[in-house]
Amino acid sequence: MRFYLEVLGCPKNLYDAQFLVDYLLKKGFEFTFNPEDADFIIVSTCTFIEPATRESIERIIELGEIKRGKLFVTGCMPERYRENLLRELPEIDGIMGTCKVEKIDELLSGKRAVFGKKGFLPAWIPENLLTPPHYVYIKISEGCSHRCSFCIIPSLKGKYRSRRMEDILHEIGELPPDVREIILVGQDTSKWGKELGLSPERLLEEISKIFHGWIRVMYLHPLTVDEELLKCIRDFTVGYVDIPFQHVSDRVLKSMRRGYGRRRIEKILEVCKKLGLCIRTTFIVGYPEETERDFEELKKFLEDAEFDRVGFFMYYHEEGTYAERNLPDLPLRVKRERKREVERIQEGIMRKKHRELVGRVFDVLVDGIKGKRGVGRTRMDAPDIDCEVKIDGEVEIGEFYRVEITGGSAFTLYGRLREEGDKATTPAT
Repeated sequence: MRFYLEVLGCPKNLYDAQFLVDYLLKKGFEFTFNPEDADFIIVSTCTFIEPATRESIERIIELGEIKRGKLFVTGCMPERYRENLLRELPEIDGIMGTCKVEKIDELLSGKRAVFGKKGFLPAWIPENLLTPPHYVYIKISEGCSHRCSFCIIPSLKGKYRSRRMEDILHEIGELPPDVREIILVGQDTSKWGKELGLSPERLLEEISKIFHGWIRVMYLHPLTVDEELLKCIRDFTVGYVDIPFQHVSDRVLKSMRRGYGRRRIEKILEVCKKLGLCIRTTFIVGYPEETERDFEELKKFLEDAEFDRVGFFMYYHEEGTYAERNLPDLPLRVKRERKREVERIQEGIMRKKHRELVGRVFDVLVDGIKGKRGVGRTRMDAPDIDCEVKIDGEVEIGEFYRVEITGGSAFTLYGRLREEGDKATTPAT
C-alpha cells in the first residue's frame, strides 16, 4: 500500500512526522509524492495560531476532494479539537493525537480516533529524514510548563520534559556523513536538562565533541537564558540565538504572563552584543491590552535595538487560553496596521545591515540552485524563516563555500565565490 504525508507547521512538527514515515516504511508501506496515487493520506497539522489552523483545514478539504482511500489527520489539531474534527470535517476518516506513532496501526485497522500520552518522544532513530540531506532538526525536549496567556502549547503537548542526553547524542552520532548542520529545537531549549541535573551548556559541549559542522539552537526562552549559556553558544555553535521576546512593554509582558520585563530583555541583548552573537527574536503585535503607547514603545525599541532577524505575529484569540477567556480583542484593522508598521521598520534596519556587509566574506551553506545561481545561508540564517544568499558561480547543494557579499536587499544577500569552486574547508562557527 502507498501513503502520502503532508506536514504543516513548525520544524518540531516536521521532526515528529519523520518517525511516522520511518515506522510506516519499515512496516512495508511505500511512500508516494502524489496524493492521488495514495491508498491513504496523512496530514500532520498545526494549530498554534488561527492562520495555521485555517491552513490545515483548507488543506484537509483539498486533499479530501482527491483522495482515493482514507484520509487521516495527526498532530496538534486532533489533540486540540478531538472528535469534533470528525463531526466538522466529513473528509476525515480518522484522527490521531500527539502520541506514539505506532498507534497509526489502530487507524489503519478502522478505529476513528486514537489518543495517548501527549508529546511522546520516540526511543529510536529515524532512518528516513524529511529535511534536505545536509541539515536536520533534533528535538531535545517536549512540552512546555510556562503558562503564557496567549498560548495553547501546554494543553496540547503537556508539561516540559527533557530528552535524555544519551539519546540525543546517539541520534547525532548516527547521522549520515553529508549532514552539515544540526538545528536543536524544543519549546524551551534553554531549560533543557534542569530536571535531569544537567544543563544546556553541558549538552552543547558534548554535541560539539561528536559533530563538527554548524550547530544552531532555536527557541530559547528569556526566563531560562543566562550569560553562561550565551557564552557557551558563542563557543560551540554558529553564534546565533533565537529568543522570542514577544513584547517590550512591561505592562503588556505582565498581561502576557511572560514572567520577565523590559530590563531582562535589555540585559540579554547587552550580553549577546558583547559576545558578538547574531540575534533573532519574535514579537506579537495587537495583543488585547496593547495600547498605542505600548505600541510606540515597541517601535522605538526596534529602532534602537537593531535586531539581526525578527519575525512578527499578529495576535489571535486562541480558544481555551487565558487571554481569549478574559481579554477583549482589538479590531483586526488595528492589528494589521500595527504589523505593517513594525515590518516596515525592521525592513529598513535589514537593508542597512545588509549594505554594511558588502565586501565581507562569509561561509555559506548551499541549500539549492535557482537558475544559474546557488541559494544558501550564512550562519546568521536558519532555514525557511530567515534570509538567503544568492551566489554567482558554480556550487553544489549541501556544501560550504567562501562567499564575498556584493549587495543586499531586506531579505536577500547577493554574493560571489571568492574564487571559482572555492569551497570552505571547515565551516566557521
